[in-house]
Amino acid sequence: MPIIELIQPQNDITISVLTPKQRDFLDNRDFSNLRASDDELVDWLGLKQDDTGDNSIPRPIIFTWNKIPATSLNYVLEIATDPDFQNVVRQIKTRNTRLAVWNLPQGQTYYWKVYSEGFMNVSETRMFSTEPDVPRWLFVGGLTNVRDCGGWMTSSGVRIKQGLLYRGSEMDRHHAITPRGRIAIKDDLKLKTDLDIRGDTEIPIDYVPPLENDGVGWINIPIAPYADIGQPKEKLQYKKLFEFLSTPEIYPAYCHCWGGADRTGTVCLLLNAILGVKDQDLILDYELTSCAIYGARKRNFKLFAELLDLLDQYASKDEPLETKATNFLLDAGISDETIQNIKSIFLE
Repeated sequence: MPIIELIQPQNDITISVLTPKQRDFLDNRDFSNLRASDDELVDWLGLKQDDTGDNSIPRPIIFTWNKIPATSLNYVLEIATDPDFQNVVRQIKTRNTRLAVWNLPQGQTYYWKVYSEGFMNVSETRMFSTEPDVPRWLFVGGLTNVRDCGGWMTSSGVRIKQGLLYRGSEMDRHHAITPRGRIAIKDDLKLKTDLDIRGDTEIPIDYVPPLENDGVGWINIPIAPYADIGQPKEKLQYKKLFEFLSTPEIYPAYCHCWGGADRTGTVCLLLNAILGVKDQDLILDYELTSCAIYGARKRNFKLFAELLDLLDQYASKDEPLETKATNFLLDAGISDETIQNIKSIFLE
């Protein structure tokens, strides 16, 4: 009986799914001018696409194997996190001998095999690992700037859990999630909650959430970004938002505004700050939106500098953003218990 021979990936290899442009962005960041102010403003309610293309989509992992001489043969690719395949994370049926697989968590060891339906032909088992690259960019058809909020290392050496909170662009109006994107939402991200932080003017009265038929709950908590978070009305909204984030039952969740850039970027900065992510990585996470389609986001943009200046009011200037963001949220009315609940959700 013919044996299916695995070709790619090679056994015991470590794979990065970052594209060359993403890697270049990470390798060439410079924090020497962190607080310099640039007069360029970001119109977060009137985003415009740039002409550089979408560089926020990662590379897939390519799997190939030899063809068994049977024209009607159906193959099954299985990927698991254990050699006994008790925890299968992907099972894909195909007639092809080449598959592109997206959105596997980073920093994980996987085992894979291929067999024909009915197990008439079975391959050996191989293993590979994914690099612990941050961010974990994600491919969701029709969307841009999609990435996992987890994966970052805290100052205490703890890595924030992946697969809980995702961030990215909206799925309707200026974007349209594709059928392939819906599969990714269901099978890869396993979403439970669509956390929509757009404003009332962006959502029609008769609005139908784009994932309503996919079993994903929708909640709208409108917020403003940057230094506007210091306004009394916005503090109430951020209190509501972070109390929602302290509820374990909502996860996995997808947080988005229009482009996943400014409002979403502010939320993720505050969240990862209270979790203990280092200042330079918080700034980098904001800037990574530059890889998407809605223009650059720089640490020295005026609005972002104003946000940092606002947070400076909540602790001495040499204190980390962790302290400043925590004090801001406490001032907004969030309890210490709520913050501890969020930490218990996200920290290993």
